[in-house]
Amino acid sequence: MKGPSKFFLMVLFFNFPLHAQIILDTPTYIAVPHEYYKNDAMKEKFAIELYSKAFNFEFFNPSMAIDTYDDFYDRFKGDKSPVIHEYLAKSLLRKALLLSTIGHNNAAFSCFNKLILHLDKSESSNDQQYVALAFFYKATLLARMQKTQEALSEYDKFLSINRSGQDDLKQERIIALLNKGILLKDNNQFQAALDTYDSLLQLFGKYNDPFIEEELAKCLYNKALLLEDMKQPEKAVIVYQTVIDRFQNADRNELQEIVISSLFNQANTLKKINIFDKSIDDYDKIINKFKDTKSITIKEKVIFSFINKALLLNDMGKASEAILFLNKAIDLFSANNDKYMQEAIAKVLFDKGVILGKISKRNEAIFFYDAVITRFLSSIPTMEEDTAAAFFNKAILLAEDKRTQEAIKTYDEIYTRFKASKSPPVENIISGALFNKGIAYSMLHQREAALAAYDKLLSRYKDSDNPVIIQDVTSALFNKASLTNLLGHPDEAVDLYDKLINHFKDRSSPTIALIVAESFFNKAVILDHLEKSEEAATVFDALIVYLKDFPSSEMQQWGEKARLYRSKIMQK
Repeated sequence: MKGPSKFFLMVLFFNFPLHAQIILDTPTYIAVPHEYYKNDAMKEKFAIELYSKAFNFEFFNPSMAIDTYDDFYDRFKGDKSPVIHEYLAKSLLRKALLLSTIGHNNAAFSCFNKLILHLDKSESSNDQQYVALAFFYKATLLARMQKTQEALSEYDKFLSINRSGQDDLKQERIIALLNKGILLKDNNQFQAALDTYDSLLQLFGKYNDPFIEEELAKCLYNKALLLEDMKQPEKAVIVYQTVIDRFQNADRNELQEIVISSLFNQANTLKKINIFDKSIDDYDKIINKFKDTKSITIKEKVIFSFINKALLLNDMGKASEAILFLNKAIDLFSANNDKYMQEAIAKVLFDKGVILGKISKRNEAIFFYDAVITRFLSSIPTMEEDTAAAFFNKAILLAEDKRTQEAIKTYDEIYTRFKASKSPPVENIISGALFNKGIAYSMLHQREAALAAYDKLLSRYKDSDNPVIIQDVTSALFNKASLTNLLGHPDEAVDLYDKLINHFKDRSSPTIALIVAESFFNKAVILDHLEKSEEAATVFDALIVYLKDFPSSEMQQWGEKARLYRSKIMQK
């Protein structure tokens, strides 16, 4: 099993309060007709109280809040009072946000657009801030709805109004730039995303404000992730190190999580570019500094640092040291009952089995695979892939240890327990188990039983478009043809080879192409043995033509064999 996936802290789409919300501790007035107000001051006071009433309704009666905001708009939409003018803008914005919160997205968009239309032509900087906020929240809602291009357009509108960033909407500008970069990255516009992150860092990189520092850390972290996707790991390492150097002494949990994630990803990236010693140093820093943390999120990074360091040590030929290191992780964390920590412990036990299996300590490896199965098969449903993989690896080790019947029994258990799974990785394991079961029966010279295993695989997966399973299907059909010939049914074997060739000859996979080439060859040999020399020669010719598209030496060897064999049969 591979090490843990890279930890993505893709900090998208924040909810934060509107600025200058006003809630008065005065009694709510009963609504009175507009013409009964004695003066502007009384009218403004009533307007403020009606707005406050709507705002307070948001927390326990959203429907009433929306109705009250509508009442406010209907009463005051043409009013010239500067105070009421601002509260009109606030009421439209609050209503739109409330509608989006309760899932009425189309109504929310209509309300945002009404606000924009109401104020768009105003030259007042205060009005333009409300327009900017409407674009900002509209973009955020669109992004949540996965309407990337529309969200990017709305963020650009917000940013074009709020050019300087030196105003009351500075936080929103930072988040807009951060979210825009993330959306561009997700849309594979890598260079544009990088430019956006750099713009954010240039505008706000020197601020010491706590909120801005956290967003800068997120920006740098996402920039490093982007550089990895752009196949620039060395630059990514530099950015990760910038995060670590700048924020490692921060005491806020949010920044600590970004720092440890940067350190963890940096270690993984260094491993990929073969800087092993520095990678191990980074894993050690995580372990030594955070092993006693109470944060589950950080604790996960610690245990995966144990795992990744152990796997790296094993790759460096230090299997014994790797196993000792995994033992430390088991001692430290196996008693933790948190679901995610239990999943991590399963990976520790699994990887220990993998390492032991590679150094031929099969019985010990099987013990740890059994530990994964016993501990996690029923207790954590999300561990289905790990437990299926533990069964599969156990079966392979049993077969390698000549305990073939036990291996077959384990393959059967995989099918019985997981046949209803819809998980692609588990389907791969089921396919592999059926294929390996066929091989195991062949090793026992139980050819009919082997054919039954292959038939079950072919029946279940004949229409699969999964590349891993397609390869299993091709191999199973090839083995079935070979066994059928050995059982004395050469004509049926020729038909099976024909089926394989016709179905898979257009596949580009080198492995499948090799199986197709062998099928051509075997078919021709069987035809020759059936004294159908001319048909055999025709098949050899077809193989030689097929091989023109595959210049590899391994494939061309089959061409040489075909020419040699064809020459012999034509001399008869």
